Amino acid sequence: MTIKKFIFKNNIFIKILITLAVIVVFRFIRFIPLVTINLGVIKNIIGGGGFGSYVSIFTLGFWPYLSACIILQIAGVFIPPLKRMYFSSEAGRKKLVSLTFILAIIIAFIQGLDISSALYKNLFLWQALLIQNKIIFICVSSLSFAAGLIILIWLAQIISRWGIGNGIPILIVSSIIAEIVNNIRLASSSGEGSFFSQFTLIYIYIAAIILVIFYSYVTDLQRKVYVNFKDKNKTIMTKTYIPMRNSWAGRMPLAIAIGAIWLPFRYLAYRENNFIYSIAEKLSSSNLVYISSLFILVMIFTFMYTAIIYKPGYILNTLKKYKAKFNGIDEKETGNFLKRSGLICAFGSGLFLFFVAALPALTQMFLAKQPCEINEGSNVMAATLSGVGLLVIVGVIIDVKRQIKAYHQMQRSDVKDWSLCYTAIDEIEANIKKGFLQSKGIPAVVKPYQFTWGMPIRTAIDKFEVYVRRSDNDLARDYLTNI
Repeated sequence: MTIKKFIFKNNIFIKILITLAVIVVFRFIRFIPLVTINLGVIKNIIGGGGFGSYVSIFTLGFWPYLSACIILQIAGVFIPPLKRMYFSSEAGRKKLVSLTFILAIIIAFIQGLDISSALYKNLFLWQALLIQNKIIFICVSSLSFAAGLIILIWLAQIISRWGIGNGIPILIVSSIIAEIVNNIRLASSSGEGSFFSQFTLIYIYIAAIILVIFYSYVTDLQRKVYVNFKDKNKTIMTKTYIPMRNSWAGRMPLAIAIGAIWLPFRYLAYRENNFIYSIAEKLSSSNLVYISSLFILVMIFTFMYTAIIYKPGYILNTLKKYKAKFNGIDEKETGNFLKRSGLICAFGSGLFLFFVAALPALTQMFLAKQPCEINEGSNVMAATLSGVGLLVIVGVIIDVKRQIKAYHQMQRSDVKDWSLCYTAIDEIEANIKKGFLQSKGIPAVVKPYQFTWGMPIRTAIDKFEVYVRRSDNDLARDYLTNI
């Protein structure tokens, strides 16, 4: 087979090329400056020094969008219309995506106002402003930050639609990897010829690889609970299963717990109070007080966040709706089984997240007692092994792996013309619908777009698409919507 035929016949290869192309574009455009500043003047004053990243229209990154996802997800617990939007139908999910986008733009503009005000004070002294009027400068700069977010979301959508993987986490991971490589490169150049540059960097690389493999293994752990379907007076066995994972809560409990420890006391530490300052010191350094506090908060927030996103009642209603039952579990005990499984998964997830959070602190504590040559690399190693960054990388790896598996399943089947039938709110709903269609004799495949350790389920980022044969699309949608 010629290279041309291989490229055009291998759909996955084309998708990988598109994804890599978008990543390259993203890495090149990330320093596009604001239209309100004179970057040439700034470079003449400070010699560049990477300041361009702070006056780029992409300074905010995807965080306004991620913040909007979190706000709407938590708000959905307390606001009935939002809750109905989550669970009502596929149309409700599309409204949720639009609402998330609008809220993200508003958040980006508000954050842009704060950054623009600070920029104006600094750049005014340097005479690096292209717009001298303060109000106009702040408004135009804030709109530029919002426009930068729109461009990033557009690039992410290109990957999600025509590439491989979920666009937003793919681009985030490309930045994380670049930052890790840059940190190690700077440490290596600054410690050239020392014990640190010769040996510790090798330990960092090996440790990072081992942790990625370990985190991937733990994240992929699941208990497969197989589902049977009733059709008239007979029970139909399928290969459909409900995955019980320890990753329902994602990494949000970890981020919230760390913030709950650091932020309040970091602020109070500036007060002239020795008692408060001593507490802040204990809770903001690598010691047993910090690690113990981290354990308690991670476990609490993991159980709280799991309760928000894992809904046994919703799963039970979905099973009843499609006349499905768990294999080997009495129907009367299904509800208790789901609740018990949720608690077990939350406990396991909490322990794992605590290990991830405590590892950098434990690393620093260990290296601090070593000879000074090794101690040189303690901060770099702790930053490289930071659980948040590695979990994001793991989430993307697993998402891409599952998508490739779905593509292979489609290509190896007898069906050559697949069509999108339904977009589910989570993996459980998607698998139940897939099994229900298979019980009706309709081949179906679930293609996941998820970010397991980044944003949890039921946000505008995650989605699970159910594909069927194009000729069966209308019949399948009729089965799913009119049952």
